[in-house]
Amino acid sequence: KDFLALVDAAQLLGQTKAQFQKTWISTGVMRCHYFSRKVLIQRVDLERAELIWRDFGSSSSIAAALNRDFWLCHALEKMGQMTAVKTLGSGPKSVRLYKRDTPMLEDYRIRTPER
Repeated sequence: KDFLALVDAAQLLGQTKAQFQKTWISTGVMRCHYFSRKVLIQRVDLERAELIWRDFGSSSSIAAALNRDFWLCHALEKMGQMTAVKTLGSGPKSVRLYKRDTPMLEDYRIRTPER
């Protein structure tokens, strides 16, 4: 019970398998273990990731919550309206994290028109 399947771990964080691998495995934050054709994640690592993911999100996860394209956070950062607060990993495989509760982000939420 010390390990969890990668697919299940991704689902707990609200990510797809590919997003989870890019955010946590490729950046070196977590190590995956292989056992009997399954990719496993240690629960301890997942608990640490959940603490980070609760307050911070990648540009693609924040944009998905706002029904926007993934480049929204990058565009806001270039305009000086938003800054990344954490970076996971280094170099080309790094993932920048932004605060989820930034009030300014609500202004960019796509709302469906009421009938």
